Amino acid sequence: MKETLLIVDDEPNVLRSLKRLLTDEGYEVFIAASGKEGLEILAKNPIQVVISDHRMPQMTGLEFLTQVKNSNPDIIRMMLSAHADINDIKLVIQDGVIHKFLSKPWIDDLLIQHIKEAFKSYHAKDKS
Repeated sequence: MKETLLIVDDEPNVLRSLKRLLTDEGYEVFIAASGKEGLEILAKNPIQVVISDHRMPQMTGLEFLTQVKNSNPDIIRMMLSAHADINDIKLVIQDGVIHKFLSKPWIDDLLIQHIKEAFKSYHAKDKS
């Protein structure tokens, strides 16, 4: 089965860049421009890893990822954002809402490494 991930960001350029980068790495990539759209995609597709921006209209990345955690706890959730309070991030990591926080702008090789680690974590959950 192909490794699938969902990227949620309200910036079209970010979605295009990440989709191109990660598709070239062999992943099946779904994109959503909002948390609401992301939830609709999750309801219809077997997603293993979710990467979400934090600052988005209508629903923040934290609100979106909390809903993902509650409805699909096995999905590995990561936040990719230029805007976040470090204390808030520590709390959501401790609470298990997100697996990892990544900052924008990203470095392609480092981002890919973090995504590979996320899929390893996901597959490790399958075996336990």
